[in-house]
Amino acid sequence: AGDRFVLRDVGRQQVVGGGTVLDPSPPARRRDLVERASVLVAAGDPDELAAGLLAARGSVASETLARLSGGGDAGERLGELRFADGHLTDAATALPEIVDRYTTRWPLRPGHPKAELADALGQTPAVVDVLIERAGLAEVGPWVARPGYEPTPGDDDAAAMDDFEDRLAKAGLAPERLDEQVVDPEHLGFLVRAGRVVRVGPFAYRTATLDDCVDRLPELGEAWTVADLRDHFGISRKHAVPLVEWLDAEHITRRIGDLRSLRGSES
Repeated sequence: AGDRFVLRDVGRQQVVGGGTVLDPSPPARRRDLVERASVLVAAGDPDELAAGLLAARGSVASETLARLSGGGDAGERLGELRFADGHLTDAATALPEIVDRYTTRWPLRPGHPKAELADALGQTPAVVDVLIERAGLAEVGPWVARPGYEPTPGDDDAAAMDDFEDRLAKAGLAPERLDEQVVDPEHLGFLVRAGRVVRVGPFAYRTATLDDCVDRLPELGEAWTVADLRDHFGISRKHAVPLVEWLDAEHITRRIGDLRSLRGSES
């Protein structure tokens, strides 16, 4: 930016125009170009030019900003990026509304997925962390929400989830596969996050059902196979295998060859 240039007609071997580079990397849309030019044309030195470039872009890598502006410096620095004055403040101010819109649309979720905020704001995850703090929002695991926010099911949602839990309770350790059941994914997600239901492979179980299963594992003896568990609980292999793999993954059991044992019970 700031370099002089000439335009030559090679065929006529004539200079047909010239000017000053305002932005070496201008936007594609003419409207954006005109708006940006009005800011940059008033710049008098590299720092002012850097400020103009920042104002037009919102954020630029520090190294890129210095190169484009001829050594200029401007804006607020965050890591390797420079931000136009007020840009981060405006983004932080807008963030709660973005989160509110999401929780209104998905009332059973505990907030806005943090991973998606970077795309929604057009910022890096590191910048999103700063914006969350400045906006006074809270992180709940992978979610972002207003402090104290709790998803509250309506009457219809609560009734549907109670019905699903009742069906799981009746099925015990032999439920149908989830893809064979009628259950709203939002309801399932809520129940899992609430600790009322656990996904085990292609199945879902009430937490109380799995707790009872774990309590009864000593009945199998010190060491047992998948077939032993299958026969003891009167279930099929299609249920027994995911259950045993879940027990291993939860560090409730230890696998030694084809045998399993409760952790802490080995001699």
